[in-house]
Amino acid sequence: MKVNYYQWRLNYVINKHAEFKEWLLYKGADIFASSAFDRGEVFKFKMQGGVGVLYKTGRCNPFFNKMAKVFKNECKDSRKCVA
Repeated sequence: MKVNYYQWRLNYVINKHAEFKEWLLYKGADIFASSAFDRGEVFKFKMQGGVGVLYKTGRCNPFFNKMAKVFKNECKDSRKCVA
């Protein structure tokens, strides 16, 4: 059974892309400059020992979606997100 490593990014992050970046910075993430991208990447960050990558196709790696879900939950539940 083949497991697809890449996932579609959450729609919530599409609509709140700038807020997601600000939240990542607030949480201590390192966001890579666009000059460091290759292989169709449009957004890349590193935090908590993982690397999140978003591609031009709209797909991302599981760590990107994991952090996007944390962002979504924090913003909805406790208003901890940075506006």
